[in-house]
Amino acid sequence: MTNLDELPESNRDLKNKVVQGGAWSLGRMLITNLLNLGVMAILARELSPAEFGLVALASVIIHILTLLGTEGINQFIIHDHGTGWKERTHAAFWLDGFMSLAITLIGFLLIPAITKFYTNPGLREILIVLIVVFPVRSLSKVPDAILRKNFEFKKLEIRDTILEVFVGVTSVTMALLGYGVWSLVIPGTISSALRLLIVFKITRWRPEMHLYTNYWSKIFKYYTNIMGNALTSLIITDGDTLLIGKLLGNKMLGIYNMGWQSANIINRTITGIGNKLALPTLSRVSNSIKQSKEVLYKILKVSSTISFPSFVGLFVIADNFILVVYGPQWEASILPFRILLVFAMRYAINPPLGAYFQSIGRPDVTFKLGLVIVPFYLLGVWIGSFYGIVGVAVGVTIVRTVFGFVTFELVARFLKVRFIDILKPLAPAFYASIIMGVIVFAIKMLLSLFLADNQLIMLLVLVISGTLTYWLLLRNFFKANALNLTETLKPLTGKYHSIAEKLLKTSAV
Repeated sequence: MTNLDELPESNRDLKNKVVQGGAWSLGRMLITNLLNLGVMAILARELSPAEFGLVALASVIIHILTLLGTEGINQFIIHDHGTGWKERTHAAFWLDGFMSLAITLIGFLLIPAITKFYTNPGLREILIVLIVVFPVRSLSKVPDAILRKNFEFKKLEIRDTILEVFVGVTSVTMALLGYGVWSLVIPGTISSALRLLIVFKITRWRPEMHLYTNYWSKIFKYYTNIMGNALTSLIITDGDTLLIGKLLGNKMLGIYNMGWQSANIINRTITGIGNKLALPTLSRVSNSIKQSKEVLYKILKVSSTISFPSFVGLFVIADNFILVVYGPQWEASILPFRILLVFAMRYAINPPLGAYFQSIGRPDVTFKLGLVIVPFYLLGVWIGSFYGIVGVAVGVTIVRTVFGFVTFELVARFLKVRFIDILKPLAPAFYASIIMGVIVFAIKMLLSLFLADNQLIMLLVLVISGTLTYWLLLRNFFKANALNLTETLKPLTGKYHSIAEKLLKTSAV
């Protein structure tokens, strides 16, 4: 595989922007994951599984409206590089605004039917609050897309980190003061308004009063494919939440959702990094199969190096993690957590694959694949529900993992390579993670003889052991991955970069 350093000189700036964007996203991941763990550790002890389940259900319903209203339009902004793209940016903003208002009205009209279907007390009030704030969230999408298009990730990551800290602190404060389920709702709505104000300030972009309606049809054509793909992806991602909420109730949904959220602690950020970097980067080289392949391989290698050890490690220490972080009342989520980690590991490297099809103007590929997956997915969740949340976790994991590899095959065909060639960038991180997992499991068995009654100390020892083991494996046996990682971290480590290189770097292979 050709490294990005070997790309023509004209692409060096692109490489630097990708590395810097990845570093700032990774830095935010480290901060926010630690923050979210602390916040969830407190909230899980203050709120009931039923309250978590109620908010999870409402959030998925609102997420459907969000995707229908904005997702495809902001991705059009990033994809578009032709003459007149500035005018189309203003056109996209106004089209998005009108659509958001229409979808907000539809949302209000649907509330009676939704609350009647689920018969969950409190769902109506939560939906009203989330729908009211929906247009505010929507208005920030276009200026956000402009920053992503221009690779100004540092500004985005600093803003989002500050807002996540605000949401976490406010949620904990409200929960401790006895606001119950609203501690999961109100902070996010306030954050949406702050996000809008901040993004307009840092972009210094303002929409022109001209609507540019002559561009709306072109934008809408791209949007329909993205919207269809996003909607099928949402059903595949959150269809289990919708069905569990109806079939098994809020309490079981809360326990399942805790396992799901825990399995995606790493994924939420890795997916965010992939979405932010992959589409604007691949769009810049979309006219060249060779360069698209090189960029895609690079992103896959870096993302797998960061994410795979986390998933394998969490699989081994799942019981310690749940009991220490969330408490014994969440013990029922341990097994679904382990099962869903298998799927989450595969899903971590999915964003650049979907972004590739968008970059070449073929979002219809993932949309059509999604249409094929949806009935199998819903069937898997429905059959699994007869065996409780563990059965649902098994059904979700089987269907999504199998079809995930179908996506790999489709990308391989477009890039004119073999299926195995797409998997090769992932192999070193996978092997290193499995070896680390075996070693951590052996240490866990040994520690259980002495520290079975002290789960916190045991968890800390296992995390440190796993981190050191993975570092030694990279340094001594998977050196190319180590060098790619230090390159990604360079914008964050700054003057300490030479120290990081000495820790990880020997001779490159």
